[in-house]
Amino acid sequence: MSNGKIENPGGLRVIRNLFFAGPALTVRGAQAAIIVILITKGLGTQSYGTWVQVIATVSLLGPTLTLGLERVLTRYLPELFNAKAQAKLFLSLLIVVLALNVSFALVLYLVSPFFASFIAADVSKVPVIAGLIGFTLVGINTNTLVSEFYRGQLRIRAHAFLWIGRDIGWIAIVFLLVSNDFSIQQIVLAFSVWLVFVSSIGLMGMLVTVGWPGISYDNLKEHLRYGLPIAFAHPLGWLSKFGSFYFISIILGTAAVGVYGSIRTISESLVLISGVMLLVLSPTMARFYSIGEIEQVRRYMGLAVYGFVTFSLPLAILGTIYAEQLLRVVTNEEIINEGVSVVPYLFFGMVILGIYGILSEVIPLTKRTWRYFVITGTMSIVQVPVNLLLLPVIGLRGSAIAEVAAYSVGTIVCLFWCWKNLGLNLEKTKLIKVIFSSFLALLSAYWIPREGAGLLLGVFVFGLTYLGSAVLIGGIPPRLIKSYAIAMVRATKI
Repeated sequence: MSNGKIENPGGLRVIRNLFFAGPALTVRGAQAAIIVILITKGLGTQSYGTWVQVIATVSLLGPTLTLGLERVLTRYLPELFNAKAQAKLFLSLLIVVLALNVSFALVLYLVSPFFASFIAADVSKVPVIAGLIGFTLVGINTNTLVSEFYRGQLRIRAHAFLWIGRDIGWIAIVFLLVSNDFSIQQIVLAFSVWLVFVSSIGLMGMLVTVGWPGISYDNLKEHLRYGLPIAFAHPLGWLSKFGSFYFISIILGTAAVGVYGSIRTISESLVLISGVMLLVLSPTMARFYSIGEIEQVRRYMGLAVYGFVTFSLPLAILGTIYAEQLLRVVTNEEIINEGVSVVPYLFFGMVILGIYGILSEVIPLTKRTWRYFVITGTMSIVQVPVNLLLLPVIGLRGSAIAEVAAYSVGTIVCLFWCWKNLGLNLEKTKLIKVIFSSFLALLSAYWIPREGAGLLLGVFVFGLTYLGSAVLIGGIPPRLIKSYAIAMVRATKI
């Protein structure tokens, strides 16, 4: 931006930003998968189940304790044309979030003996785990606001470097801790300390760049009016996403949580593809929406859905075909035996969830954040009873089916809102062609043996069939590949 004028991000600039965002979220997905490997193979399924419960609990409390102010940054920063004004907004909101989270951490520590009983079946093994959660919340929420500050500024490169450094460092720390027989509570403590450290680096980077911007709460009421519905609706959204872990823990035990959680973590790598797109496109669409360029918003949202399906659907099919082989690489025998039947449901569920995530951007764009109550409530109404009905009957598949049902309903509702408030500019013809090519690839590779050389041959045939047919029939236009290649070249020169 220059002279107070909003810069048009432009197609190539958007793809260039995606080039920076891609590695960041790829590392994030790899980090999650590697943590599964390190903890399940090093400490066992039970310990990983405890880790999942901790992360699920933090995921419930964290976004609520930000008061939705991190979404204020990605929605309102693109409307500010001065770096100092952007920094002032960020720092003002950060102080509010820090004050709330530190206070909550102190209270949580005081009630930790009671709270710990919800985290692990054997409380004696994790006597301070609940107290550590408070510290973890401070680290996570500080890190969230720092990351969203750079994202809201469309400084995707800085945002990406911050994430990559954080995740690679975390992998190294867990490897060292597991190798030296550290306990799960010590790993949680290390996680918290590392997040605070990385957040401090990002904060110092902002201060070095713009100096002390000052603090202002003139618009805090407006920002809270935008953010609080998001924060208060989050527990309902969390219930549809993480509630399964608690139902599984109660009905099947902590070890089953470890099985389900490890497979779910692996499947979530598909959602990271939509995360890459939204990392760049959310603030970009907010900028266009603020100046009335609605057609550009429609265009980018449609391209995001198309791009996500193009990458995620063939990967979901490939992961389903080679489910056992995939789990053998990243988990232990217990998880393979119990969880292989769950893979197809969670993989395709994540494809639906990714589409939902893209379409749900209509809510913050239109600033009708109260709709989060509607969407999360509807998804919970579907997910909870289906879970409770199927989990005791068919085991872990019941939880997976419940998630798929909830995500499907949420996607349909968001699709309606997009059509009503923005109009839709989906690449329907290309989407159909991509879906056709994906299932053609399935047919080509399904009958190839899945052991030894057959595994490599099958993956090669699948990829060749998908890409070849998609390009041939126009599902993936050559000009799109050319634009991405040009943007990558330009990105490497920055």
